[in-house]
Amino acid sequence: MRYGFSLRRLAAAGGIFWSGGLSALEIADRGRSDYAIVVAADAIPAEKTAAAELQRYVKALSGVELPIVGEPRQDGKHILIGRSPAALELLGDTPETAAWLKRDDAIIIETVDGNLILSGARPRGTLYAVYTLLERFWQVRFWTSTEESVPAVEQLGLPDRLSVRYAPQFLGREVHYWEPNHAPQFAVKLKSNGHFQEIPVEWGGHLTLLGFVHTMGNLLPASQYFEDHPDWYALDESGARNGEQPCWSNPAMLDALKTAVLKELREHPDTKIISVSQNDGWLRCHCDACAQIEAEEGSPAGPIIRAVNAVAAAIEPEFPEVLVETLAYVYSQTPPAKVKPRRNVLIRLCCYQNDFCRPYDSAANETFRQDFLKWKAISSQLAIWNYVTNFSNYLIPHPNTRHLGDDLRFFADNKVATVFEQGDIGSGICGDFVQMRAWVVAQLLWDPYQDQRQLMQEFLNGYYSPAAGEKLLAVIDLMTEEFAGRNKPLGCYRGDVNDWLSFETLQTALRLFDEAAAALADRPAEQREVLAKRLRRARLPYDLALVCHPLSSAWNGSLSETEYAARLALWEDIKATYQAYQVTNLGEIPRIDELYRQVPALLAGPKRLKRSGEVPEFCKGLPEREWFEFSADNFALAKEGLWTFPAADERSPYGKTVRMPNNHIQWAVNLPLPELLAAGLTAAENRWRVWISVRAEGSNPEGVAILAGVYDAANRKDQPQTRKLGELDGYHWIDLGEISLGPSMSVYAAPVISEGVDNIYIDRIILARQPKQ
Repeated sequence: MRYGFSLRRLAAAGGIFWSGGLSALEIADRGRSDYAIVVAADAIPAEKTAAAELQRYVKALSGVELPIVGEPRQDGKHILIGRSPAALELLGDTPETAAWLKRDDAIIIETVDGNLILSGARPRGTLYAVYTLLERFWQVRFWTSTEESVPAVEQLGLPDRLSVRYAPQFLGREVHYWEPNHAPQFAVKLKSNGHFQEIPVEWGGHLTLLGFVHTMGNLLPASQYFEDHPDWYALDESGARNGEQPCWSNPAMLDALKTAVLKELREHPDTKIISVSQNDGWLRCHCDACAQIEAEEGSPAGPIIRAVNAVAAAIEPEFPEVLVETLAYVYSQTPPAKVKPRRNVLIRLCCYQNDFCRPYDSAANETFRQDFLKWKAISSQLAIWNYVTNFSNYLIPHPNTRHLGDDLRFFADNKVATVFEQGDIGSGICGDFVQMRAWVVAQLLWDPYQDQRQLMQEFLNGYYSPAAGEKLLAVIDLMTEEFAGRNKPLGCYRGDVNDWLSFETLQTALRLFDEAAAALADRPAEQREVLAKRLRRARLPYDLALVCHPLSSAWNGSLSETEYAARLALWEDIKATYQAYQVTNLGEIPRIDELYRQVPALLAGPKRLKRSGEVPEFCKGLPEREWFEFSADNFALAKEGLWTFPAADERSPYGKTVRMPNNHIQWAVNLPLPELLAAGLTAAENRWRVWISVRAEGSNPEGVAILAGVYDAANRKDQPQTRKLGELDGYHWIDLGEISLGPSMSVYAAPVISEGVDNIYIDRIILARQPKQ
């Protein structure tokens, strides 16, 4: 007799147990069933949803639609949902059961006298019990928001005397990817209950955080208070007050902050956690009072924790159960030496500076590990903000998957309460194995003691087919080994893969994708079409890496016209696929339109360059192939229409420029430099100089107008330059210095936010070969 259940994964799952004999409850058998679903009339909305979901999936599995009734029938058998009197009676009115029902998101799955009980902590536990039953016993899989595996079976059974009681280690679990964020019911099936998953009450609701993060700009906005109270805000290293961050030691600021927080809580009385946290970025206050506290505490976190403790003390009499969350982030990652967070303060430690290719509990991340253990030692509760994506480019391979489970187990072993896994939310379903990542991370958040590699294999085999899944796991392993062999840290900002992924290894990965596609040949036509579309999406990051590789560009003198045409055709197919799936973002900030501009320019290389006709003094006498002039048409622009504005400009010999208003500090104008110009050159010959043409507008000649430089991403080296407004009346060439061309190098420009500076304009960048020494 074949039953639609498996005990293997249940027995292997940490904390979940089952006991009992091998005889089975026959829930459905060849189109009939003796069971009815019982959910009390006064059940909460999520428990009624649980009953409806169970009914729906039992019918999909077996073809039998179980009736839903309000109380047990005189005869027949029952599946009791939630906390009905009958369910509680069968579970037994014991302290153990009562304790389970109070544990956050706990589930109970038990069989008693031929009846099945699905219950749990309110509001979500019963729903989670239903989905756990479907997954662990009846092999249902919720791969994506629109794609599930629901096997059709004649007989649907369960072990007799079954007992499953489980409560997740993390009470807050947020798998922050596009699909669970845009499909709340899918988030519930993944048992993800975070802030951005707007799950309605009938589906169990979700944990919310008032303000969420970087809240000082909202609690005490500089636009409202800076003019009258500049001392409430940070004293930057130049000695000027800056509204981007607060002065945490200022008593008047702290009084205003307490008032603002109390106002928010009174307006939102159901709040459980409120964020009082530093704004984004590295700026912090350098006033004497803040500096003294930092010295006493041995960390820039000192002024923040003292201030947040004061806020927490102020709200406690009126809101004793509310937690005040603050960040341990960038400069505040290291805990203070003396002050401890109050019992109603929640520290959220951010893994921002980690090496994401290596375990957090390892020498590669020793600074983070020590900071984490010190925060644990002084805090009543600890939350984690983890980064599991590449913010610069969602659409390329990112080899960070190997230790996702190791890191979550490290957090679970050290009693972390909540985990926010910030993934890729902008590529839709076209990023680097984003469906697998979301599913695997969700499984590990629910139970971090599962085998991560087994989960990855399960998803790849189940979603792409076993034959293709084997090849795709080999691709993931290949990327991981390739990066690990480079002996460099993996951050969460990488514009391309060219400094770690060799052309040969990329070609091997693409051959594995070809083999995966060939493995679908024996599938029925309808299946093959679905699987081929999934495989096409999975391959996109690797095809994009190919078209963005320097050897694919016309800068490569050995690239034939036929090969160049093939790369252009591949790019058009990639672009069409992105458009078909409505991809919106290249990265966290850049929109997809930026990629649509960049790639044709990268492929065309020198084919798209035009001389302005004006030869600068420093280029006179150089051979044509020794200097290259890039115009505004060649620049990569971030947030066009907000940070950058292409514009006509009669002052430029091109008649076109890019304007940046002086209202941000972002490297919003970029020009990737063609590393292939260095091919075949010795170190003595690979010498180039970079100039950028800039003008500025404003009223303060002494105001710093621009920051520009050459950034070497592969080696994390920068060559920054600044110029004052008075130096930029009319286009002026800024010498950015000499470089040796290599992978992942780019020219950048940014405003500085200086008083009396209105706009800066960039119209040309020149790269010129220097004489051999």
